[in-house]
Amino acid sequence: LLKKDNAYEGLIAKDGLSLVVPDIEEYIGKATKGEILSILAFTGSFKTVYALNIAYENAMNGHNVLYLGLEDTGDRLVSRLVLNHIANTATKESELIKSNDIRDDKLTPEQQEYYNNKHNELVSLISDNLLVWDTTDIEYKTFNDMTTTLRLADTEFFNKTGKGLDAIIVDQLALLKYADNKKNQYDGGVMNDWVSYFREQALNFLNSTRQVTIFLVSQINRESFSQASRPKSKGQYATTAASDSHEIERTSASMITLYKDNEIDNLVLVNIPKARYGKVPNKPLQVEVYGEYCHFGGLPNIQDKKTLTFSEYTAEDFSLKDLLTGDKK
Repeated sequence: LLKKDNAYEGLIAKDGLSLVVPDIEEYIGKATKGEILSILAFTGSFKTVYALNIAYENAMNGHNVLYLGLEDTGDRLVSRLVLNHIANTATKESELIKSNDIRDDKLTPEQQEYYNNKHNELVSLISDNLLVWDTTDIEYKTFNDMTTTLRLADTEFFNKTGKGLDAIIVDQLALLKYADNKKNQYDGGVMNDWVSYFREQALNFLNSTRQVTIFLVSQINRESFSQASRPKSKGQYATTAASDSHEIERTSASMITLYKDNEIDNLVLVNIPKARYGKVPNKPLQVEVYGEYCHFGGLPNIQDKKTLTFSEYTAEDFSLKDLLTGDKK
């Protein structure tokens, strides 16, 4: 034990990394250095959308973020970032661009020009603070490979901004299951090893005594998804819900779970089964999400919305139960 002039100051987390949604931060606080935060959801529940929104928000705030996209190409991930940037900055609904329209080549020449301008605007704003690397950019089959990748990213950030890496987002954890070529099939023990590796990096990054924040994107197991789909426990995941590693439960400072109810458009239920430095909500939080725009949260800048968002319904005393049962018309 040592006496300090200001012991309190070292415990303040208000200047940590954004979690995008104020309601989530009310329970967890900001994401701080030395922490692992896990983002857990079943297939199709916007894990990557949320992770990309975290990367975007924090890069815009000047934090250096490495996004390791292990299940998609870098170009597609960047395209989703551009769509989110458009959603964040658009003031008219007509300015929004859907991912399906890009996929199906349905953009008008005017929309194509607008998209290209927004792409270049985004690059100008955050290219120094965000690296999006896919599997063609990195080596990651062994722990030594990953360490080399992290060192390259750290060096690039130093060269661009004068400071090193602040956060790593791993999307997604299950694709690291062949670490050190120990197995040629799934093995939970390998996943536990990877979680332990990232815990060490969070606490002592590259053996430099620096601390960084690490977000692990992972899958929910089927049993937990089935239970969370029941009407009386809708969206309520426990700490044991992760399918990839038991170590996630132990290591994560906070666990954020996402549940998409297909009966309700533009809504995801966010549960926080673990909040080491915060508090756990009594029931899942209701958060707007616009998957077609790759955007997590509301669209407050849109002035000409033709349809009510979920938050606008709730402002009129609508509840999740009302929407599920149709009690209010």
